[in-house]
Amino acid sequence: MNFEFKTFEQLTPFELYDILKLRVEIFSVEQKVLYNDLDDKDQKCVHLIVRDEDTIIAALRLVPQGVSYDDATSIGRLVVDQNYRRRGLAREMIIMAIDEIKQRWSCDKITLSGQLYLKEFYESLGFETVSDVYLEDTLPHVKLDLNL
Repeated sequence: MNFEFKTFEQLTPFELYDILKLRVEIFSVEQKVLYNDLDDKDQKCVHLIVRDEDTIIAALRLVPQGVSYDDATSIGRLVVDQNYRRRGLAREMIIMAIDEIKQRWSCDKITLSGQLYLKEFYESLGFETVSDVYLEDTLPHVKLDLNL
């Protein structure tokens, strides 16, 4: 597998299409959530893409401070193709994302809005739940922080 960080400008049209397709397949089709994935944040983000040979099988985005949260950077839109789950890939991606944020930006905190069923996963990576459960795009979420 190949892991690569790219700014929005560095993504090819084919890579962007594959990332968006994967996000639609997981968030809209699999999880049955209707929401506007195109939120004008991708252009400001750094994207981690994971390939198995030529196929993008996972992705996430690193969101600079001030885009989603005034006081923190963020990690979002984590997706892993259904055929590649339960192999530790998401854990590896989050660890890489944290390291990349530390290298790329000067920040004290990473905040994310995680689906409730992933709360323990994020906590196992050092994140602390800092909110009650709330609905985001009809799904239960919690806000989690990682102090750097």
